[in-house]
Amino acid sequence: MRTQLLPFARIRARLHEDERGFSLLESVIAITVIFGSLTALAYSATTGFGYQGLARERQAATGIADKVMEEVRGLAYAKIQAGLAPSQLATDGNVVKNCPGDLVSPTTYRLRSCAGEKIVANGQPNTPPLVPHTGTLSAGYPTTYSWRTYVTNNDPSKDPYRVTIIVSWAGGAVNGVTRSITTESLFHSPSGCVSSETHPYAAPCQPFFYGQAQVPRGVVTVSGSLWGLSFSEAHLYLSGVEANAQQEQFASAQGAFSQSGAVLVDAASTAQTVGGSAATTAASDTDPSGTIPTYGSATLVPLPGGTLTLDQGQTAFTVTAPSGDAATAQAATAAGGSQPCPPWAPQLDGALCTGSQIQQGSGLPGGTLTATVHLRNLYQNVDLGSASLATIAAAVNDPNRAFVDRELVTGQDGRLVSTVARRIGTVNLVGLPSGLTAYPAGWASYLVNMTGYRDTATATVGIGASGPAGSVEGGTVTFWNGAGYTTQSASLPFTPAPIQIFDTVSGHTIQIDITSSALLPATLNPTVEACSGPALCDADAQMTGPLTGTIHYVVKVDALTPGEVTVMDLTVQVELGTMLARGLYQPAPSAG
Repeated sequence: MRTQLLPFARIRARLHEDERGFSLLESVIAITVIFGSLTALAYSATTGFGYQGLARERQAATGIADKVMEEVRGLAYAKIQAGLAPSQLATDGNVVKNCPGDLVSPTTYRLRSCAGEKIVANGQPNTPPLVPHTGTLSAGYPTTYSWRTYVTNNDPSKDPYRVTIIVSWAGGAVNGVTRSITTESLFHSPSGCVSSETHPYAAPCQPFFYGQAQVPRGVVTVSGSLWGLSFSEAHLYLSGVEANAQQEQFASAQGAFSQSGAVLVDAASTAQTVGGSAATTAASDTDPSGTIPTYGSATLVPLPGGTLTLDQGQTAFTVTAPSGDAATAQAATAAGGSQPCPPWAPQLDGALCTGSQIQQGSGLPGGTLTATVHLRNLYQNVDLGSASLATIAAAVNDPNRAFVDRELVTGQDGRLVSTVARRIGTVNLVGLPSGLTAYPAGWASYLVNMTGYRDTATATVGIGASGPAGSVEGGTVTFWNGAGYTTQSASLPFTPAPIQIFDTVSGHTIQIDITSSALLPATLNPTVEACSGPALCDADAQMTGPLTGTIHYVVKVDALTPGEVTVMDLTVQVELGTMLARGLYQPAPSAG
C-alpha cells in the first residue's frame, strides 16, 4: 500500500530540495586543487631554502678566500716574487701550458687559458699558502671547501703581481649552480720600501717616526671679587708654538702658533678679548690621495692689541695686550732649496722638517701684558689708587720655538729630534696700591720679579738616540723676604714672605694681607723606552712652567672694627704651561 504524505509534509519537502551535500566528483576536484596548491608552495619553499643554503655556502667561501689572501699579505714581498712551485702545477686543472709563443723550457704556465696571465713559479721552500698552493677546509664550515692560490705577472719589470684565490666546493644546496668564488689582489713594493725582504706595500715597510714639540700658551689668571664691580676673572695669555711630524710610507708635518692676548670676564660670564688670535697652521703631506702640498708656510696676521676695562664707578679692572706679535711656521716633507725649514736656520738635507716661532710684540699699548685693579671710591669713599697684579714683557728678539727634525743616517733608520725653546721677558707679580701712605721698608713695587728666563727640552728617538733632556738655561727671580728682597736662580723654588699692612686713608683703617704658596721652578719629567739594540722607541721630555703657584690678595676698609668691609679678595694663579718634546720610533718589520 502506498504511503501518502500528509499535506504539510509535502510542503516541507519541497521547501528543502537543495540540501543534498557535495557529490563525490566535486569533492575529488576540490581536493586535487588544494593538493596542487600545497605542492607548489612546498616546491617554492624548498627552492628558497636551497638558495638560502647556497648563500651561506658562498659567504663561508668568501671568508675562506679573505683568510687565505690575508695570509699571503703577511708574507715577505720576496716570497710573492718567487711565487709557486712548478712541480705542483702539472696536475692543476686551472693551469695550462705549451701555449703558442710561450717558452717550453723552462715551462711557461698560464692561469685558466692561453689568454690568461703567466703564473710565477720560480720554486721556493714550503711557504703556505703559496707552496703548497692548494688546501681544504671543512671543520666549522657548512661543507668541505678546496682553495687554490696563484701568483701571476706578465712582466715583473713594470707590472704588479696579481694574487688570485679560487675557493670551490662539491655538492651543496642547489644543483646546476657554479660552486666557486674568485678574489684577486695586486701586490707592489716600490723602491720606497727599505728592502724587498720586508713586508709588502700593503703593510708598513719603512720605519715609523713621530715627533711633537710644543710650547703652550702660558697664562696668569686673576679671579675673585671686587667691591661694587661685576667681575669674575681675567686672563693674560702668552704666545705659543707647536710642531708635529710623522713619517712612514708617507710623510706629513704641521707647524702652528698662537698670538698673545688678554681676556676679561664679568660676573655674568660675558667675556671680552683683545689680541689672542686662534692657532695658525702650516701643513705638508706626501699622501697622493690628499690635497695637502709637500710644503707649507704660514705667517701670523696679528689681531691688534689694546685695553679692556670693567668699570662701574667704585672699582675697575683693566687688562692690556701688546700689538706686534710676529710668527712664522714652516712644514716640509723634504727641506731645502725652495722649501726652507725651519724659519731661523733653513736646512738643505732633503729630510722631513717642521718649525714654528713666535715673538711677543712690543707695540702699543706699552708692549706688555698687564692686569691692574683700580681701588677708587671704595666703601666710605676711600680711594686707594691702583695696584698692578701682573705684568709680562716681551723677551726682546728672542722668540719661542718648536722644531721637529728628521736626521738621516746612511745605511740606518736614523733619528727624529723634537726640540722646544721657551723665552719669557720680565715678569712682575703683585704690587701694593698707589694710594697707601705707609709701605714696608725696602719695598720696590712688586712681590715677585723674574727676568731673562730661558729653558729648553729635547727628545730624540731612533738609532743611537740619547735620552730626553731639559734644563733652565737662564733667568733670575727676586722676591720679597719680609725685610727686603732675595735674588736667586730661576731654577730654584721659593716662597715670598707674607705681607700685612695697616694704614689710615681718609680717616679709615686699611688692612692689606698678601700670602703666597711656594712658587715652583720649571722641572724636567722625562720618560724613555728602549728598543732592541742601540735605539730608543719612545722618549718624552716635559718641562713644567716657572713660577707655578698662587698668590692671595685681600684688602679691607675699617679693619679691626665690627663694621669692617672686604673690598677686594683676589687670587693670582700662575701657570706658564708645560713644554713638551716627544718622539716615537718603530723599526721596519723584519723579513718573514
